Parts: sequence; C-alpha cells; structure tokens
Amino acid sequence: MHPLVVHLPIGFIFLAGVFYFLGKRAKFAALHKALPTTFLLSTLSAIAAAFFGWLLTKDGGYDPDTLFWHKWMGIAVAAFSALAFWLSAGQKTIPAWLIILTIGLLGGAGHLGGSLTHGEDYLIAPLMGEQETADLQLPEQLDSIEVYTHLIQPVFEKKCYACHSDTKQNGGLNMANWEAFMEGGNSGEIIGYHVHESQLFQRLTLPQNSQKFMPPKGEPLTFGEIDILRWWLENGAKPTAKLTEFKLSEEIKATLLHN
Repeated sequence: MHPLVVHLPIGFIFLAGVFYFLGKRAKFAALHKALPTTFLLSTLSAIAAAFFGWLLTKDGGYDPDTLFWHKWMGIAVAAFSALAFWLSAGQKTIPAWLIILTIGLLGGAGHLGGSLTHGEDYLIAPLMGEQETADLQLPEQLDSIEVYTHLIQPVFEKKCYACHSDTKQNGGLNMANWEAFMEGGNSGEIIGYHVHESQLFQRLTLPQNSQKFMPPKGEPLTFGEIDILRWWLENGAKPTAKLTEFKLSEEIKATLLHN
C-alpha cells in the first residue's frame, strides 16, 4: 500500500504550491480558497503514506541510515502540511518558506525512497544500460580468471544487487560481498554447494509467475547465465577458484564463449 498511497501527497502538495504561488497574482487570487482542502488532503494522505511505510519497514532489509532520513523526512512533510492546513483553514497567512520547505522535504524523502527501493544509482542506472558491468575486463591469461569474481558476480551485480546489496537486503540477503552472501537470508543459507541444495538456483529457475521467482522485476537471467551458475555450483561454488581448476565440458565451453 505504501507505493500506492505515497503518490497522493506528492500530487496534493505540488498542487497546493501551484495554487499558493499562482494565487499571489490578482487574477488568480481565487485559487487561495482551495488551499485548505488541498492541504487537508495532502496531510491525510501523507499520514497514511507514513503509516503504510512504517508497516513496510517491518519486512526489514533496508539500509538503516537511508531509512532513518526517509522516515523522518516523510513525517516532517505530514507535519508541515498539517501546519499549512491549520493556517489556511484559519485564514491566516502561510509563509512562503513553509511551502518551499515542505516541497523540498518531499523531494528529499522521495529520492531516499527511490534509493531504498531501487538502489542508490536508480537515477543513472537506466542511462548506463549495459555499461553497468562493462568496466570489468577479463584477464588475458586463463589461469588468472576467477570464476566467481569474473563470471558469476557481474551477473549478480546486474540482476540481483538492486534488492540484495549493502544498502538493501530484501529477505535479509546481501549478495554484495562473499561473507554476507554465505550467511544467507531470513530463510537460511541460500547458495548451497550443489544445484539441488541451492535456494538461489531454485528461485532463479522457477516459473516467472511464481511469487518466489527471482528477480521479481527487471530482466531475468539468461539461459547462458543460469547454465554458468549451475556449472559453478556443481563445482563447489568456491569464491576464489580459477577457471583452470574447473572441469570444462564442451557444452560449458560453448556457453562461456557466447557469454
């Protein structure tokens, strides 16, 4: 409910700002009559958004510092909106700084909410496209290629880190570093050392309409990426093993060459 309700105060507060500043011009002065209703709606919806946001935090997995500022900025938006409603309903002058501050806090809370939901780079990630992991260059020598570091982790970074990283841990799972990855999430160890034991592999290969399918949004892993992941798991899922230490069938050689 939080993502649904949170858009209401955004619209109402920006609309109130338009009414307030446009209403300072004589021919639009009548717009000030709409301020009490608009601020009442923004206050009620902001309180509802804060409440549902509080419920959402019970799932855990969010960066505590970002969550702290997002939460208190949202509460401040509701409080200042309520103050603006009280002033407008009592036909008292609303200072311009109050409107500007409320809109500024709204923008800050919205940005932090986006960071919590989509990762800190959510604004620039769509512009980066495939360049997100393009900076990682494979070593020229085969005996220098580490399977996890050079072949597995870049896939996780591209497809999984938006929900499972140092800044956001849905389900209590952090895949951004090996130690945290090994600890697993709320459902226990996720990696496993064999395909049939790996919750990670199972969730990546579930039907896409399953509630447990990963990733729940965005581009799923390709057949080649899943095949490489299966091969890595079957060979012990070691974090530092070199490519030359793994068994290379003709099938996996073809997959590696095309990925």
